Amino acid sequence: MAYTTDHLRRAYFALCKSLGMSEEDRHAFNLAFIGLESTKSWGRPEWKEAVAELQRMAGQRSKPGRPRLCADKPSEVTVEDGLFATARQCEMIQDLCDQIEWRVGREDGPRAYVLKHFLGDKRFELVKMRLRTEGWTALPRDVASGLIQALKRMKDFYPIPTTTAEL
Repeated sequence: MAYTTDHLRRAYFALCKSLGMSEEDRHAFNLAFIGLESTKSWGRPEWKEAVAELQRMAGQRSKPGRPRLCADKPSEVTVEDGLFATARQCEMIQDLCDQIEWRVGREDGPRAYVLKHFLGDKRFELVKMRLRTEGWTALPRDVASGLIQALKRMKDFYPIPTTTAEL
């Protein structure tokens, strides 16, 4: 797998930290192993060699010049601005609501649950009014996040019963 220099650099400094290397130790390692004290002039081959050697020093399996690294995980932080529920949160709420059996009906059940358990405070009066017209996008992000967690738990207790015809 091709890793970026930045990825290798982060792995290098993380390994140095985990090995308890001081700055002087790190510079001595660089000079002895790569031939340059500072990492500023390193290219990808030098980074790969150094990371692979540090992994071996840490007891991890790696071949010379072939470090074993995990790919970066995509960020879970939303790029959407604002205070209200994101499109992804609204989709999750809708999907979870569709997986729960509501006693009072699919349309009224989720809204009544939110009004009672999440928006019972006076400060949410405007949100309550907007909820009727705008749907889940009217919820503040923190309320939407809490609702998602609650609906995930509810899904286990109140699943929609499957009929034998659906199986």
